[in-house]
Amino acid sequence: MTVYHYCSTETMFKVVDSKQLWLTDTDQMNDYMEGKWIDKAVTHWLTDRNHTCFGSAHLNSIENLRERSKVLMLCMSKEPDVLSQWRSYANDGQGFSIGLSEDFLERRREEIGKQVSLEEVIYNLDEQKKEISSFLGEAMDEFDAELKENPPHMGISLMPPTMQIRHAREQDRGKVISEHLGQIMYKFKNPKFEEEQEIRIVVKFMKSGIGVRAFEYHDGEGDVYQGKVKYYPTTDHLRPYIPFRLLPDDLEEIWIGPKNKTDEKELDYFLTQQGFGKVDIKRSDASYR
Repeated sequence: MTVYHYCSTETMFKVVDSKQLWLTDTDQMNDYMEGKWIDKAVTHWLTDRNHTCFGSAHLNSIENLRERSKVLMLCMSKEPDVLSQWRSYANDGQGFSIGLSEDFLERRREEIGKQVSLEEVIYNLDEQKKEISSFLGEAMDEFDAELKENPPHMGISLMPPTMQIRHAREQDRGKVISEHLGQIMYKFKNPKFEEEQEIRIVVKFMKSGIGVRAFEYHDGEGDVYQGKVKYYPTTDHLRPYIPFRLLPDDLEEIWIGPKNKTDEKELDYFLTQQGFGKVDIKRSDASYR
C-alpha cells in the first residue's frame, strides 16, 4: 500500500533535495480540535457505560496530559488524487502528492526509534468508542471492582461522605483514563474530515523540563528516548520539527497537482538526479483550474 503526503511545490523540492521528511507540531493544522476530539468520544463512551456521575475529571486529566506532552506528526492520505486535499494542503492544486511506501517506517525502525508510530485516523464515532473500549474497558472494570471492595478512605473533610467518595473516584478515574488514552489521542478526528482518509506518522514526547528545549519519550516499558527538537522560521513564528531520512526505496509515486505546470520529463530528470530513479510520475485527473 502507498500513502500520500500532499504538499506545495517548494516542500516537494525540499523533501527530495534534502532526502528528509519532517514531523511538525499539531498546533498549525487546519482542525482546531486536533488532539481534542477524543474528549467528545470519551464522554460518549462513559455515558454509554453509565459513568456520567463522575463529572469532568476525565477531561481535566486528558487536558493535563496535553499540557505535559508534545506531539509532532506527518499527515498523509490513503488517496493520491482528492480535490479537497489538493486545495487544502497543496497550494490550491499547484503542488504535489508524494507517494510513500507504507512499510518504510518499519524498514528503518532501528534507525528512527520505536517511539515513532504509523496511525490510521478514525472518524466514525462508534468506531472511536470501540477503540476507547479496547484501551480502557478492562482497566475501568478492574477499577470499578476495586472501588466496590475497597471504598476510598477520605479522612477528615468538610465534604459530606458521599461527595468525598465521588471526588476521589473522579480523580482516580481521570488518571486511569489519561494514562491509557495518551496512546490514541491523535487517532481521532471530527467525522467531517473523513474524506481525507488520513494516515499519520506520529511521535509523542513528554516534556522533560531540563533547561534546553528537549523532550523525553516514555514507552511504558522503562525505556526513555530523549532528543532535541529542531526549529525553523516561518513568517511570524518558530515551528518545531523532527527530521528523518528518506531513502530511494521509500518514494514510490509522485502525483502532479491539477494546477501544477511542471513537465513530467523535467520532474523525472530531477528525481533521477537526486537518486530517486524508480518513481512513478502521475498527473491528477481533477478538472480544477
